[in-house]
Amino acid sequence: MTGLRNPSLLTASHIEAWALVDNNTRLDTDNGLLLATHIDQLFDCGLISLDEVGRFLFSDSLSAGERKILGLDQFTSIPFLSDGNRPHLEKHRKRFYFL
Repeated sequence: MTGLRNPSLLTASHIEAWALVDNNTRLDTDNGLLLATHIDQLFDCGLISLDEVGRFLFSDSLSAGERKILGLDQFTSIPFLSDGNRPHLEKHRKRFYFL
């Protein structure tokens, strides 16, 4: 999504939070995305989410100025989603009131 290739700047992110799900969901590879660390933090806090086709959704709590500082305006979507990612993303959107 960000174009970063340095593994030190990337993290394996759970779509549905590890602490809130059962072991099957924790180990489900479709419950994961490889994200830049700052994107992972925004995602975990519910400041961003992804719609059903991978377009970014921004919380009203994240100002346009903050989006600019973080360089989020240059990204409109994530280019790869599996069919298995979609149900997890729907739960993420519901948890953070994007629906």
